[in-house]
Amino acid sequence: MAKSWPDYMGTYKAIVVEHGIKRTAKAGLPQFVIRVVLSEYYDPKQDEWFDVSDNNWVMNAYLTLYGREGGQEDSEIIETLNHQQVCRVFDWDGCGFEYLTTPEKFSGKVIQVRVAENTYKGAKAPVQIEWIDTEDADPNSGLQCLDSGQVKALEAEFAHLWKNKKAIPPVASAKKVLLLKKQPPAETKEDRKKNLLEKSKRLRKEAMKAPPEKKEPLAKKTRESPVPANYSKKQAWSDIIELRAEECTDDQQKAAWDAAIAETAPDGDEDKLDAAGWWAVKEAVIADVGQF
Repeated sequence: MAKSWPDYMGTYKAIVVEHGIKRTAKAGLPQFVIRVVLSEYYDPKQDEWFDVSDNNWVMNAYLTLYGREGGQEDSEIIETLNHQQVCRVFDWDGCGFEYLTTPEKFSGKVIQVRVAENTYKGAKAPVQIEWIDTEDADPNSGLQCLDSGQVKALEAEFAHLWKNKKAIPPVASAKKVLLLKKQPPAETKEDRKKNLLEKSKRLRKEAMKAPPEKKEPLAKKTRESPVPANYSKKQAWSDIIELRAEECTDDQQKAAWDAAIAETAPDGDEDKLDAAGWWAVKEAVIADVGQF
């Protein structure tokens, strides 16, 4: 089963499936949220779009429409870059939020999104949508900067400001940089199924392995098994719903559930699963669609 986000960064075409308005968690500022399915990936080297819809990559874009000038709590509220993007992409006039909350108004709309490293502390996914544009926008568009000759001319103009400044040696950063992977070969459905079954089998063995015997004084209680004695199918399903990733869909959860039962249950018959078996099913599904 594929993850709910891509393994490589870049520009994608995406189909809007849900949208709405919410407030940011800390400042309470208005935020336009859209859920999209990534359908095509742009390869800048080949200057071509490639179909990636079979991966079922579903992502949310959190577009904060207003912010505080200078990031200060008591400063003036100003429009953000996201505000400009939403106006352009969704034909919003920038006034009022009712237009952006109309049910199904934008469902099926194709847009471009830029997927990049997620730098938010405590993020559940390693990547995020940081930018949106219209479907027909130039996928090579980026920051408009000075060329090398213009930079040298600018440096000469302001060089007098640095004559009496001592150079400060750069400090090596201990922060690890996320290595962005290039687009790998397309994974087939057979490969995904095989990988899922192998992973489920490994997790089942680990879950059902008895803890090593440990000699303890008679006054102490022996270590209890981590699997509740009456652990059931209903409890397993409930735990998965509670622990699954925010981006996980019901269909993705059901697919992982069925695959785990097929691998774990004797002869594929779920009626033959005991408490340890349902625990193993739960662990296998969480390993695939869990939030950790």
